[in-house]
Amino acid sequence: MLGRSQLMDACRLLLTIFVMASPSESMEIQDWVQDQPLCEDCDMESFLLLEGEAFYSVPYIVKYLKQPLNVTWYKNAPKVEFISADVKDRVHYQDSALFLLDLVPEDSGVYVGRLVEPSGQCSNAFLNVTVFKTSYKNNSDVFYGKIQTSDMNQKVSCPQGVEKTCDDLKGNFTWYKNFTLIQGEHNPNLWIMKATRRDQGIYTCVCNFTYNNRTHISSGCRLLSVKESGGGASYNIMILSPTSEKQICDEGAKLKLSCSVFCGNNVDICEARWYINGKRIDHMDGYNQSTVMLVEPSGQCSNAFLNVKMSYKNNSNVFYGKIQTSDTNQKVSCPQIVKKTCDDLKGNFTWYKNFTLIQGEHNPNLWIMKATRRDQGIYTCVCSFTYNNRTHISSGSRLLSVKESGGGASYNIMILSPTSEKQICDEGAKLKLSCSVFCA
Repeated sequence: MLGRSQLMDACRLLLTIFVMASPSESMEIQDWVQDQPLCEDCDMESFLLLEGEAFYSVPYIVKYLKQPLNVTWYKNAPKVEFISADVKDRVHYQDSALFLLDLVPEDSGVYVGRLVEPSGQCSNAFLNVTVFKTSYKNNSDVFYGKIQTSDMNQKVSCPQGVEKTCDDLKGNFTWYKNFTLIQGEHNPNLWIMKATRRDQGIYTCVCNFTYNNRTHISSGCRLLSVKESGGGASYNIMILSPTSEKQICDEGAKLKLSCSVFCGNNVDICEARWYINGKRIDHMDGYNQSTVMLVEPSGQCSNAFLNVKMSYKNNSNVFYGKIQTSDTNQKVSCPQIVKKTCDDLKGNFTWYKNFTLIQGEHNPNLWIMKATRRDQGIYTCVCSFTYNNRTHISSGSRLLSVKESGGGASYNIMILSPTSEKQICDEGAKLKLSCSVFCA
């Protein structure tokens, strides 16, 4: 039995407890959490799970604590809520064990177990749970690591969380290769004798167990890469898609781009990924990227899928410059290319302010008389023209900033949003962040 002083490498005494809840939500539990005495906060354990499966976990710290324990579980993010102790509930705890049955993506979050010993000393156990949709099952993001080996006989071990579930709940093991059942394999460790590149692939350990008279499963995948002795990797990299440099789509439409790369046999890394102007796009607004790796006898292939939904019309990157002026009367000129289009093709001009039509303005130059700060905004010149019996438009925007003469600026800067320092979201979800500032 280890003493409490020996646990300090694994647990740290923190001076704050992190709680997220809006004033109108979960005030009772928020007050309860804040009123509790400080405990030793243990290292976070993270779990990658698939919807529809079951999750069972006993915090590793439990085996070092004196029994019996007074246990309370609650979910700390994205909002604070108590976990039921009723075993009939889908999400509940029993003794010190947390159960999440028939998982759904909304179960993702941070779960906290408050473990109090008879002496009154307490520990907080943290479980960071991420639940993916079943379509992610062959996505490397949910794998429990990659095994790269040149050993003749290779062991693939069941992920620790899945193995513990089966051991504690008296379940049965089965194994799959590339999601096809491997007959006769029912041990937590799968041995592959005389492994070759043909044995490469995704190996899934599945535990089937019965709890409360219902059958559940828990699973975990590992990727096996075999490097045969006596020869190096066989590289034969080919970009399978896209096959053209440009993709045309309508503004505001959803677009799914696919990048497929064939890497060859026995390569250490095979990863396709999309970049924008040399930058990774994992956290860019309007983009969502997923990757899938396939292992075939002919070699490894990686696919990156990019979903795009973004409108750029009010993005300053597409404006034809910014007009900053203190002139009483201000001219906003139509961008040269739009004006030339209208002149050459006998088109008609219209003007918009902040994408709202300005009535009666049909000249290439828009005059704003006695301009004030109320006239600031995005001014768009639109040319409508007919070509080959079809009507088309060409447009260009400029940003107008007006500095009124006769007085200094009146500053009263306030940050209206965000109102908190952190924003929690599920992996793969779309997130829109707003920053609002009142300046004067």
